[in-house]
Parts: sequence; C-alpha cells; structure tokens
Amino acid sequence: MTARKRYIAAMVLVLVGIGIHAYRWIIPPSELAKSGLRTRGEVLFKDSRPAEGGSDTYIVTFVFPDQMNRNHQVMRVVPDKGVWDRMKAGGEVRVVYMPDRPDEASIEGAEGLARPHDAAYAFVGWSAVLAGLLMAWLGVRDSTHSEPDAPKPIRKRPNGGTS
Repeated sequence: MTARKRYIAAMVLVLVGIGIHAYRWIIPPSELAKSGLRTRGEVLFKDSRPAEGGSDTYIVTFVFPDQMNRNHQVMRVVPDKGVWDRMKAGGEVRVVYMPDRPDEASIEGAEGLARPHDAAYAFVGWSAVLAGLLMAWLGVRDSTHSEPDAPKPIRKRPNGGTS
C-alpha cells in the first residue's frame, strides 16, 4: 500500500471514529437518566449467573428510600464486571428513580440508566480512531523511509564499452 493510500485510509478511519463518538452523544439518555430523582441506597447483595456463550451475568440488588421515605428493593443487571466488582454488599450506591414509579430505579453502571450500547459504540469509535492514527504513522514511515532507487544495471555496448 502506498503512503498516499495509507493517508486516505487514515483520514477515513479517523473521521468514522469521530462520527461514531458524535452519534454516541446524539442517542438520547434514558427517561430515567433524564427525569429521575437521585438518592443514596445500599447494596443488599451481588450475584453472578452463567449466561449463554460462557460469559456471566452480573446482578446487584439494592434498597433505597423514596421521597416519602418508603424503602424500595430493586434488582439490576450490571453489564461491566469492573463496576460490579467495585460494589460491596452493605456499601452505598447512587440511585436514580422515577418519582411516580419508584420501583423503576437503577444505579450508575447498571442497565436502565446508561445510553443503550454506549460501551460498544465507544469501543468501535476508539478502535477506528486508533487504527486511523496507526495508518497515518505507517504512511509517514513509508514516505520517509522509502528504499533508495536500485542501481541501474550496467549495459554493455556492442563495441565492448559500458554505459
């Protein structure tokens, strides 16, 4: 691949990555994230269950008081194992709930609060940007480290001399 083609590929990949990140912010947040009330809750327990494909599903059950000081217990799936690992039974969590439907609640990092598929879009977007930067670097490297012209073969003249 020539340096010029690498530059074009780099520009396309970086623009695609930037476009994906822009799209991430166009996706509206969930109704819960937009209109929910925030409070503090407590993690009651955590659980993990085997899911299809050999992976695990991470679940957190938490309790929180609503604005009338009534407790509500909710169970949510946490897609990110790192977020799930940081939660401790008995630990405090930030809860967002709908004031007219308090059982419709979630915690940061759990389903229902984040934009749908945000982590996947972020991964693809950053992958495209990084691949574009790699292509640009390869293009610069190819254009500055091109091989010198090969020596021209010596042709013998018909009269025995060389050219």
